[in-house]
Amino acid sequence: MNNKARAACAAAALTVVLAACATPQPTAAQRLGELFQLALPLAQLLDKAAAADSLWPLPEAAAQALTPQHKACVRSALSGARMARRQMDEALAYAQAHPGEVNRAISLLEQNGAAQALGRATRLLADGKVSSVLDALGSMDAAQFKAAASLLLAPEHRELRQAMHLDWLLAPLVSGSSASVPAPLAEMLRECQLPLNAFF
Repeated sequence: MNNKARAACAAAALTVVLAACATPQPTAAQRLGELFQLALPLAQLLDKAAAADSLWPLPEAAAQALTPQHKACVRSALSGARMARRQMDEALAYAQAHPGEVNRAISLLEQNGAAQALGRATRLLADGKVSSVLDALGSMDAAQFKAAASLLLAPEHRELRQAMHLDWLLAPLVSGSSASVPAPLAEMLRECQLPLNAFF
């Protein structure tokens, strides 16, 4: 093999190695999942709450009454890691059910930093720095508020809101009443075999 052939083989081998080592680009559905997590940073909020209180999310009386196995199940079911996986799974399910809407959903959440702004508003609300959803949305600039309002209120985004579980978060704002039990909580109650009144 002459030098030219060796150089060509080396270049081809290097190309294969670089391609194998390159960071794979996320699919559109995975990107949507990342935006779900960015707009509603529930995983970080759950982990923060758990770190601050060894009994969380159980009231003290319930924590004392339950077995260690029950308490461990609750903490695991409402962990940040579990929530992050759930949000990604919800995005993948939405993409499978609505393949023609995925890029529009991504565009809406990316528009003018809307997902980041929603995430910031969620953290403000969770930390008690604002007293209502409307006050939290007031932290956005006009363009972000417009994109967020479209997501939260426009009829054409109803399925997207449901996938993100924004419906139960918004129920008090829209109807003045509480929504049904949030899906992650309902799932945890079934998995850990707990009565709903363990939390109230």
